[in-house]
Amino acid sequence: MSVILIENGGGGVITAETIKARLGTLPCPICRKQNFVVRVKTESPDGENVYTAMCAGCRYSFPVSAEVTLYQRSNPDIISWLKEVPCPKCGIRGAEVDFRCTVTVRESRLFLRCKSCQFEFNEVMAAEAYE
Repeated sequence: MSVILIENGGGGVITAETIKARLGTLPCPICRKQNFVVRVKTESPDGENVYTAMCAGCRYSFPVSAEVTLYQRSNPDIISWLKEVPCPKCGIRGAEVDFRCTVTVRESRLFLRCKSCQFEFNEVMAAEAYE
């Protein structure tokens, strides 16, 4: 089994296994199981690598992107929003984006990490389609 290393916008490196584990906190919108396989979908010239997460139960799939720098540049409000996001564990404000995904046409999620205590959590965002 090969390991895909993904550099996120915070300068850290995220593996496909890390993405798989963190997606496992979400239920599949079709079958409600919490087991996903992560595969490379495209490596686009604009620098945004898009991956596909596929449910191991029903094979439902959706895009995942760990390239967050381009996302933050194209959505300038996200930077100020991230400064105000409270951590569910320690309550201190300030988070970094590790990766993002569009689970359904109505649900987009940002997978975040608290800058203070490094707690990992996710937030629902307004849906946005990207491929």
